[in-house]
Amino acid sequence: MTWTPISRLCFQGGFNYVLSTTQTPTSAYTQAILNSQNNYWTITLNSMLVLDDKTDFNVDFFIIMRVISTTMPLTACRSVPVRRNTP
Repeated sequence: MTWTPISRLCFQGGFNYVLSTTQTPTSAYTQAILNSQNNYWTITLNSMLVLDDKTDFNVDFFIIMRVISTTMPLTACRSVPVRRNTP
């Protein structure tokens, strides 16, 4: 989703939900190799300001959260802010 309130400023946002499962027949015979569920969701936010013809200013922020199932151990979530200047 993108919103541009003025011609030199825009905001973007996104949401993803991923269902990821790995299954192997070996897990029926040994606990050394287990099936896994790696479901997660992400939220991304971005803003961009055009300062002049050669300079843009971007601010990015995203959150990754692992979906916890009853068969998997508790996993910490993290958020990582990212800032960069783009000439």
